[in-house]
Amino acid sequence: MAEAWTTPGRRRRAPPAPPAQAWGELSDEDKEARIDRLVDAVQKKQGALHASAAQQRLQDLFAAVRNREGAPTSILCLGIGALRDAAAQMQLAMLLELRSALECHPPCVCPVEVYDPLFDAQDAALVRRLGMRLPDANKCGSYTLDAPTLAYMPHCPKELYDALLRANWSKDGLRRLVLCGNDLERYSMSADTPALARISPHTQRYAMPDYDAAPTGALDATLHVFFTTLACEPLLVEESGWSYQPAPRKAKGRTRKKPAPAPLPAVLQPEEEAFWTLPSAAASGAEVFTTSIDAL
Repeated sequence: MAEAWTTPGRRRRAPPAPPAQAWGELSDEDKEARIDRLVDAVQKKQGALHASAAQQRLQDLFAAVRNREGAPTSILCLGIGALRDAAAQMQLAMLLELRSALECHPPCVCPVEVYDPLFDAQDAALVRRLGMRLPDANKCGSYTLDAPTLAYMPHCPKELYDALLRANWSKDGLRRLVLCGNDLERYSMSADTPALARISPHTQRYAMPDYDAAPTGALDATLHVFFTTLACEPLLVEESGWSYQPAPRKAKGRTRKKPAPAPLPAVLQPEEEAFWTLPSAAASGAEVFTTSIDAL
């Protein structure tokens, strides 16, 4: 007997996952379990970085950082983002790798302060679980460094870089700083961030490794040192392989005389007193958040 014909019905969609319970509504046990899962996710990403072929480049670069006079003994991390995001977790994994790179040879403890105005109580709990701490206040980049410090500032607005330089605006202060973040060369002509523009000619830039395991752009960064160089490390050189030349145009009967280019402003030298006198800082844009740390 032939089987009865049945018309295929629509496949039922799985019901949407319920929204994650708010941090404040969790029991202490559930909070610990959630942080355990986040720690596991970050450590897996750190393991992927550590196993990457680019890891040797990081080790070589930070061997040169450790061997410089005034090697960093602490880390300040700003602008890492909300730690529920995969890209921010990858940057947090890189922060753990940077801490490990500074703590070896000789073994030492490298204290880390980390903050982003997008942090919530869950992010703060994760930071503390990983042995780091929050700064005492959100100073919008204006942190005065009392000891040699690595500042890890992935993809921060330029105002934060400028504020950090201003807060340490002396030759000794800037020598204490190793800055890892956006390539500051892109701000060398920026009138509203004069500290960045003024320090650019006296900055040595080094390429950070390119990790295939990271989301596109998440770990793009340049390492900067001021008034010094890293031994045995090649400087970052701008790409010059672009060789396209446009086809020559036919000569026109009349050509307008182009105005002479405006002369470039004289580059101030650190030996000049005027170098260390900066104009007042411009008002920060909407991308600089003044969120208080007190609630965390």
